[in-house]
Amino acid sequence: MFTISAFSVLVLLADVPQVTANDSTDTPEIHWSDFWSGEWPPGFTMTSDVAIKVRGVPKIASPKDVACTLKKGATYHPWNNERIENDDLKFLTSQETLEHVADEAVEAYVSDPETNDEATLSIKKGDRWTFLAYYAEGFYLMSFNGKQYVAEQDLYGVSSPVDPSRSNDDNYEEWLSLPCDGGAAGWLLMKDIVGNENFGEPNVTEYGQAKDK
Repeated sequence: MFTISAFSVLVLLADVPQVTANDSTDTPEIHWSDFWSGEWPPGFTMTSDVAIKVRGVPKIASPKDVACTLKKGATYHPWNNERIENDDLKFLTSQETLEHVADEAVEAYVSDPETNDEATLSIKKGDRWTFLAYYAEGFYLMSFNGKQYVAEQDLYGVSSPVDPSRSNDDNYEEWLSLPCDGGAAGWLLMKDIVGNENFGEPNVTEYGQAKDK
């Protein structure tokens, strides 16, 4: 079974609000993860030297008042371990939780996100569970009866969102904490650089590895 020992589920940053998802709520909550998800996570390599302004905290409403200078050839990616270590980079994802209902009964294979211990959940038709975060390769973090699990597609495939107008992409944001001018730390929102030609495709040299150019 796929394991997530390399992933931390909750972010341990003081300036990030810690939110625990409920299994029944009318107001979507936000789940924070200290990684970027996906088999091929996003990132970028600088195509030129650029001076930009970013936020001091990972909140969209915060002003962009932190000056950063990014150098040509620098690759910011979860697989560029050298730059992560040298710059103390942090990758953060915020995502609205999404409540689902099981359309049919299923014996769902799950694991504990902290210990990786495997288990089976007996889900009945009509039971509700909450999607919290996507990992990779079809695995995701969910909550059921107040406990979090890593689940597979057997549960997801027989469930539907309680609110069909919403999806797992609602308010999905990827943030990067990077060193800025004068020793300050700033937070770059990935959506802010979409279409900016100074931020090129990440220099991924092979699966699991990226480096500066």
